[in-house]
Amino acid sequence: MKIHLPPLHASQKEVNRNKKRFNVLSCGRRYGKNEYGVRKVLGTLIKDNSYVGWYEPTYDSSTQQWKDFVNLLEPITESKHESFRNLYLANGSRLDFWSLKNINASRGRKYHRVVINEGAFIPRLTEAWQQTIQPTLLDYTGDAFLMSTPKGTDNDWYSFYQKKGQEDWAVFDLPTSANPLMPKAEIERLRRTLPDNVFQQEYEAKFIDFNAERFFWGYADDQHYTDEEFDFIKTEPVWISFDFNYEPCVCTVYQVVPGFGIYGMREFEAIGGTRELCKVIKESDLMTVDRGLWLVTGDKSGTSKSAVSGHVNNFDILQDELGLRDDQIINTEGRNRSHEYSRTLCCEFFFSCPFWMDKRMIKLRNDLKRAKPNQAGKLHKNRGEGYPMDHADTFRYFVDGKFWHGPNSIKQFASECVNSKAA
Repeated sequence: MKIHLPPLHASQKEVNRNKKRFNVLSCGRRYGKNEYGVRKVLGTLIKDNSYVGWYEPTYDSSTQQWKDFVNLLEPITESKHESFRNLYLANGSRLDFWSLKNINASRGRKYHRVVINEGAFIPRLTEAWQQTIQPTLLDYTGDAFLMSTPKGTDNDWYSFYQKKGQEDWAVFDLPTSANPLMPKAEIERLRRTLPDNVFQQEYEAKFIDFNAERFFWGYADDQHYTDEEFDFIKTEPVWISFDFNYEPCVCTVYQVVPGFGIYGMREFEAIGGTRELCKVIKESDLMTVDRGLWLVTGDKSGTSKSAVSGHVNNFDILQDELGLRDDQIINTEGRNRSHEYSRTLCCEFFFSCPFWMDKRMIKLRNDLKRAKPNQAGKLHKNRGEGYPMDHADTFRYFVDGKFWHGPNSIKQFASECVNSKAA
């Protein structure tokens, strides 16, 4: 009985022509690495009494691929063990699936070929390779295919990429554009709209040191920070965005003036939690704005009850202390958006929206200038290193709360400001 597979595209054929015993495939998104891995597995399993191991970062991450193999090999499967994820074929061959959450998985097995998928997401990949996986290839002088999209440079996957030129190793750079089935116009749209470092990593399969980049790449000190002090416009709404830490609890305040822009007005801190911060707020000039015009947002922890907050949530405390209505608490249930999304949204805000900060917003200014992503693409936070990022978080929550519908709502607000000034 035959099993039909789509043909390899030109780039995958080039990998085949230049492969060695151990092969590292650095792939852009949708390059076709899984399809290539499947072909390499089947090329071995069709030989009688051949054994293949497929490795994934976790048990869950292997689920869909396991189901695909079960369906694909069903015509020639003699038996399968779902709990252990083993497929036994009619010709005596066997396919084993393993999670490398346990790096000793497969110790004692022997294989003609192994495939390691999503290597960038396996924290102890080098240890797993040296102590467990490579020994499984000894008996049959087996080969290996290691595949992944890069994820920064501070991980074991990058060390495998650096094996380029070593004996028995072949390393391949395989961007998304090498797959002829991917629409070129869509790839170019992503190139224009994504941060360069994100596009280079995700679609060009390059190893990017995110710690060398700025998180808020759209922030420009000479455009957004002023040497002025702003007074509140008492008839316009203000947004107060909270980060509910205990030491300190912080918030930043923004005045939204339709037709003109958004002003960063004040930043407040207090040691001791939300009630202490409310005392600071009530002694400030923010109180000159009608409290009916206040809108409050913050991170999801504000909805949690704790002993620190007296077993009421922080938004309840704000309502109690500041006399706010329920409808003045904005977009707190959907938190927290991914840092990658938040980063893109904030930078769209800087590029598109008229925005200026009062010169007293010193800590927010410093956060926006110094903020950097970690290797996972999230906002790097480490108080010991001088990266608390409390005020940066409040800024992210404000932009997300005000522009809940995404980048298009920012562009719409900016357009209304331009049209108002033109009129």
